[in-house]
Amino acid sequence: YWSSSEAAAFMSLGEEARSYLEKLAHTRHPLKKSLLRLLELKEEYGAQGLLEAIRHANAYQAFGVEYIENILFQKMTPQRNHPPVRLKHEAFNSIRLDEPSLADYDALVLKRRHSHD
Repeated sequence: YWSSSEAAAFMSLGEEARSYLEKLAHTRHPLKKSLLRLLELKEEYGAQGLLEAIRHANAYQAFGVEYIENILFQKMTPQRNHPPVRLKHEAFNSIRLDEPSLADYDALVLKRRHSHD
């Protein structure tokens, strides 16, 4: 399951997410179901909110979606109160995109700024 688009989308959040997923895989939790729920939580609370919850859970060695959900519920407000748009073509509903790297954008802006100086 590691090569799935869901796993890739989750791991694109960075090293902390990758590490958490590896540790979660060593528990008795169903990995595919857990991954799908983690991605839903990312949509609901945002990438940064999810990462903060993962950091907190990592600090307490709490590996399981229910821990992440509880941390988010206690500490954060959902960013969106509406479900994602569902498309007629079911294959499009399962597309997951990697989290964009803002470092690439920053590098481009700095490069342009230095070329105008």
